[in-house]
Amino acid sequence: MRFRGEHRRRLVVALMASVAVVGLPSAAQANVAISDAAVTEGNGPAAMTFYVVRTAGLAGALGASTISYATANGSALSPGDYTAAQGTVTFPAAGLQPSQTLPVNVAIAGDTVPEGTETFSISITGASGGDPISRGTGTGTIADNDAATAQGAPGRSTSTLNLNQQLIARTPGGGLPNAGVFEPTISGDSRIGRYVAYSSAATNIAGPTDGHRNIFLVKRGGSAGSLGTPWVYGSTILASAGRGGAAANGNSASPSLGGWTQGDSAKTPTCLGFVSQASNLVAGDSNGHADGFVRKLSSGKVRRIKTPAAASEIAVSGDCKATAIVAGGSLYVKRGTKKQHKLVSGGVSSADLTFNGSQVAYDQNGAVRVRSTKGGAARGVASGGNPSADAGRPKGKVRRVAYQRGSSTFIAAVGGGEKLMSPGTLPAMSAGGTAAMFAFGPYAYLYAVSNGFGKAAPQGACPAGQGSINGLALSARGNYAVFSCSGGPAYLSFLGGR
Repeated sequence: MRFRGEHRRRLVVALMASVAVVGLPSAAQANVAISDAAVTEGNGPAAMTFYVVRTAGLAGALGASTISYATANGSALSPGDYTAAQGTVTFPAAGLQPSQTLPVNVAIAGDTVPEGTETFSISITGASGGDPISRGTGTGTIADNDAATAQGAPGRSTSTLNLNQQLIARTPGGGLPNAGVFEPTISGDSRIGRYVAYSSAATNIAGPTDGHRNIFLVKRGGSAGSLGTPWVYGSTILASAGRGGAAANGNSASPSLGGWTQGDSAKTPTCLGFVSQASNLVAGDSNGHADGFVRKLSSGKVRRIKTPAAASEIAVSGDCKATAIVAGGSLYVKRGTKKQHKLVSGGVSSADLTFNGSQVAYDQNGAVRVRSTKGGAARGVASGGNPSADAGRPKGKVRRVAYQRGSSTFIAAVGGGEKLMSPGTLPAMSAGGTAAMFAFGPYAYLYAVSNGFGKAAPQGACPAGQGSINGLALSARGNYAVFSCSGGPAYLSFLGGR
C-alpha cells in the first residue's frame, strides 16, 4: 500500500496527533514514526512499502537523523512469505518544515497456496539525532489472492468428524475475541499442558487493555489424568499489564512458556516470556525500544531483560533458567545469573530452546542451525526457517528439528536425514521428537515420525468462515494442539491420551 496525496496527508496528521500523547520534543528535534503497509499477494514477487515519517514538534532547523529498521516474523514467515529486511534510513538536515518522509521497501514472495491474510512487523530504533520515536512498530499485511478453499494437504483426509476441540481464546462469557489472536503456545509439562498463552489486541478478554497487542495467559481447569484427558478451560488473565493496574502503553508479542518433563513426570511451568514495546511494565524502562520480559507465574512479578537493540522474539527454557532473545537480528542468550551474551550475529529468527537451555535451534539467513548456548560452532541442519526442535531430553541435545522451506514442511535429524512431512506450513514438534504437526489451510495434521506419513485425518481445524491456521503449537507429549485462525479466534484440540 503506497501513501500518496491525501493518504500521506492523513498519515502525517495521525502521527502528529500522537505527539500530543507522548509530549512535545525539545527544539530542533522531531518525532519519528513508522507506518503500516499492505499488499495483495500475487503469484510472483511484489514489493510492500512502509513510510518512516519525521514530524517536527517545535520551530527550528532540523539536523540529520539516521534510524535503524528491522522486520520480524508474525503469521507471515521469512523467507517463504517475505524477505527479512534490516538497515537504516537517513533524513537530511532541513529547515523549518512540518514533516519528512522516507520509504522502506520489503520484498513479498507470491505463491498459489491458499493461506489467508498474514502479517509481519517492522520496528524502528536508535534515531541518531536524538529524535524520540512515537510509533516504533508497523504492521505489514499480506492479503491472500488465492481461492479460500477447504482443500487439505495432498493425500490427506479433510474429514473433521470426531474432532475434540474447544475455543481457547475467549471472553469471560465464552464468546469470541473482538480482535485477531496470534502466536498460541502451550507449556511443556508433559501430558498436562497446564498453561496456554497467546497475543491479541482484543479488549474483551481480560483487562486493562486499550487496543495495544497484549499477552494473555490461560490456565487449565480440572485434572489431566495419568495419560492426559480432554483439556478443561479454567481462566484467563492479562499477563502484560502495566504497573499499578494500567494498560500497557505498547505492543507485546512472542509468548513463550516454561514447563518440562523429567523422566515421565511433569514439572510445573514457572515462567512466561514475551517481548514488549511498553515502557510501563517495570520501573526504569527508558531505552525507547522493545525488550524481553519474563513473568513469574507464581507471583505475577515481571522482570525486564534489556537488549542492545529492539527485541523481536524470546524463548524461555523449560526450567526457566535460560532465555534466548532475538534483538536487531542477532541472538542473545542468558543462562541463570550469568551475564547475557551475543551468541549469533545477524540474520536470526525463530529461536527455540531445549528444556534445560543448553542448546538452541534457530534460523539464520534461511538456514536452520543448532548451537550450544555456551558458544562454539553451530551445526547446520538444512535450508529453511521457522524451526521447532525437540526439547533435548534427556541430556539437553537436540536430536530432531521440524522446519519449513517454501510452502512445505520437513523433519530432519541433527546430522542429516531430511524427510518431507507434507506441503504445509507452521511446523511444531513434540518434546521427545516423536511427533510433529503442520498446517495446511484450515487444517492441522499430526505427523508420526515412526510411521512416515502419519495420521491421515486432521487433528484440528478452523471452523468454516474463520480462515486458515496462522499459528500452531504442540504439547510436550503430543496430546494437545493449540492453533489460531486468520479469521480471529484460537482453539485447543485434544489428540488423545499419550
